[in-house]
Amino acid sequence: MGNVAGTAGRVPPQRVLFVCRANVCRSPLMAAAFAQAVGDDGVPWRIESRGTDVVRSTVVCEIAADLAGDPATAGAKSRALNSRHIDNADLVVVSSLRERAMVTQLVPSARGRVFTLREALHLAKESGTDGRGQRQSGHSSVRAFAEHLDARRGLVPIPEPRSYRFLRLRTEHPYDVPDVHGASQRRHRRVLEETREAAHALGNEAAAFVAGAATQ
Repeated sequence: MGNVAGTAGRVPPQRVLFVCRANVCRSPLMAAAFAQAVGDDGVPWRIESRGTDVVRSTVVCEIAADLAGDPATAGAKSRALNSRHIDNADLVVVSSLRERAMVTQLVPSARGRVFTLREALHLAKESGTDGRGQRQSGHSSVRAFAEHLDARRGLVPIPEPRSYRFLRLRTEHPYDVPDVHGASQRRHRRVLEETREAAHALGNEAAAFVAGAATQ
């Protein structure tokens, strides 16, 4: 489930990897929404998704494909994650703390560029990565964006836990996108709609960071 946005030029490809458990729901949708946000602005983006627990290849779920609005996503099949994918990525965005732990255990040196989706977006918004500061600092890559977010860890307060008491579910960690593939269709769609919005917002933040430096 790969997606290349933009065309080759002076700026090297910005490689972003999205990871969830099965690669049939959350990570394909995150990749598609992020790709739509970064768009074709002269900066080449290589965006892919993988799953930590892929046993056999499975087509992307109908709800994720519908929300992605991307024919390539609708026809894609799940693919398993390995260490090479992590090594090649400048930024790794995962669905939950579970996947974050698995990725960092697989490649410990990647810890500083692995974030859950909600974690990365929270750190970006709280630190104001809108591109203005990057024009002065000289950052010019999504790897620098990851380094910027990593430097904010421990300095930005973690938001309050997400609780769904009316569904009698346990409280979720605020940085997690829960696996709702087996939940009701209504909950499945609602969580994935939130996921799409968050991934699109993160794409805007990352694109502004890179483009802000590229226009120096």
